[in-house]
Amino acid sequence: MVNSNTGVPHKLKIIDKKVSNLAEEWDANLNEIASRWKFWNRRQADLSKATAFLIDSLDQLIALVEDAIDEGAHKKATVLFYFNQIYNYIVEDSMPFYLKAFSGSIKYAVINIWAYAAIDWMVKKYNLRGWNGTEEKI
Repeated sequence: MVNSNTGVPHKLKIIDKKVSNLAEEWDANLNEIASRWKFWNRRQADLSKATAFLIDSLDQLIALVEDAIDEGAHKKATVLFYFNQIYNYIVEDSMPFYLKAFSGSIKYAVINIWAYAAIDWMVKKYNLRGWNGTEEKI
């Protein structure tokens, strides 16, 4: 699934609960969309909303894992492990039918390239600006 240099993912109850909460939040968003379009049989999300939700979810996972695990490589592996779960849950509802044939390649790019790099960028951002948002902006 991920680069072997990332460490070993840790399974943590607090993050399991967070992933469940994110799935519920996603479902609530989809149910709101479905209620506005009652003639539509299948729930389907907008790909841009799914992307924004995934970015926000990744950000929340990074903040949670920061406090729960000590070693950096294991932190990244844990974030990628849980982000993969969220991705699998969300993309089923949001990927357009014409992209489904490429879903394996798209997932690989999102998890192993984009998210892998985004974690480093977000951690660097937090290290410069503070993890709780109360420190002065640079």
